[in-house]
Amino acid sequence: MSRDPGRAWDRLSRRERDVAHLAVRGRTTPEIAAELRRSPKTIENHLNSVYRKLGVSNRVDLANLVAGSGAGGGRTGPDPDQIRRAIARNARALEALRELERRLAGVGSDGFMWELAIGLTEVLGVRFAGVSEVFPGAEELCVTVMAERGRRMRQLRLPLENCPCSVTLSEGRLVCYSGLRDRFGHCGPIVELGVDADVAVRLDDRVLGPVGTLWVMDTKPIDPETMPLEVLELFAPRTASELAMHRLIDEVHERRDGGD
Repeated sequence: MSRDPGRAWDRLSRRERDVAHLAVRGRTTPEIAAELRRSPKTIENHLNSVYRKLGVSNRVDLANLVAGSGAGGGRTGPDPDQIRRAIARNARALEALRELERRLAGVGSDGFMWELAIGLTEVLGVRFAGVSEVFPGAEELCVTVMAERGRRMRQLRLPLENCPCSVTLSEGRLVCYSGLRDRFGHCGPIVELGVDADVAVRLDDRVLGPVGTLWVMDTKPIDPETMPLEVLELFAPRTASELAMHRLIDEVHERRDGGD
């Protein structure tokens, strides 16, 4: 960390200070982007610049630095109680990420999505987690991978229209910590499973485009303090690549078998 955090804080641009203030208050990247009317990528760039100038590597270190030094304080600075809550919140999220990384270390392509889904239920303390796959022009999506409290469940097929995944695919993410049935009470599987909370991100492959969604669900409210959206967003790129790779392999096999 910087030896003089107060002086380093003074070197931040106005926008970087705005981003840093919101980050140490526990706001997620999408929330900061929405409040400042910037793209999530721009917010990430500002955060990386803040980390570099202050000599820290993550939000926990940033919050500790601000809390311990008074940097960014004053009338417009973060409230100390908010900072302490942000430290605890981000610390739990980082520990969740470390645990998932430990679980997935050395896991091959065939088992990655299953281990991720099972790990998400255990690390985030949610009942369900999984990967849904969607194909261009299809009216249904396939829940390819689904885990319930650490164990595998059967595959499901869901109508694409008016379901949580359709919102995720169109908007890029869905964050509903509670009250899901109020929005999607007409969706049969949501009612059957008793699901009332859903956090999900779209899986975008650079070649194939949107290929599915990565999500967690629960029958009770999901704790936002575990930062489930950011955890999912960090694992989304590899999940999208794995899903696209399996799809391409299946297509190669189908063409080969069709030519025999």
